[in-house]
Amino acid sequence: MNHLQINNFISSKFKTFIQISDSLSLSQKKCYNFLLSITKIQIEKLKSQGEKFNYNKFKIKAKYLLEFFDFGEKNYHYLRNMMEQLTKTTVKYKISEHKWGAFNLLAGFEYKYGYIYFSFPHQILDNIIKINCYSLKNLQDIKNFKSKYSLVLYELLGNFKDVNEFTLSINYLKKIMKIKENQYKIITMFRKRVLDPAVKEINSLGKMQFKLDFHLIKSGKKYLYVKFIKIF
Repeated sequence: MNHLQINNFISSKFKTFIQISDSLSLSQKKCYNFLLSITKIQIEKLKSQGEKFNYNKFKIKAKYLLEFFDFGEKNYHYLRNMMEQLTKTTVKYKISEHKWGAFNLLAGFEYKYGYIYFSFPHQILDNIIKINCYSLKNLQDIKNFKSKYSLVLYELLGNFKDVNEFTLSINYLKKIMKIKENQYKIITMFRKRVLDPAVKEINSLGKMQFKLDFHLIKSGKKYLYVKFIKIF
């Protein structure tokens, strides 16, 4: 179960300091993961055939994206809005005092005669072959997620595929889920609004070899960690 989480991929490349200017919606995250996966498939196919390809431009039929998101065949304004947001979302990074920079998630896109042509900044493109993207099967699994928290947790599972349990701090979970500091301060609300729905949606897929469960862990009088457990 090899997955890509946008934040995880960026973190693996730019480990010291990362700041993403916007919190992406669930649809925008799905769209970006879809584009990354399709791009990697196109590159690997052309390389296996010994064909030359243009690293600066990729394409996909617009109707495939419309079908994936159930937008209807003619609702191109939804696609335009999503793609525009990806071109506006800036990632700032600082590896050291001598190496830092910024890039947008998409370098650009263009709709032309039924196709969407798009390109990535070199910081993404230089590593796209190395990363673990969703397979087309996994993309179909996540398309029905209603909660962005489910998607983030599902992606996290890919980082812990070789262990049966793992523990994460609540602060870390809130950070990668883009939960504001003043949201869900009461642990019962965090569990009710975030953890319970996310775990329920993941378990509802019915295609995994395990069921996911979790326990809240206290440090002193305060809950600080979540222990996730795979039940086979």
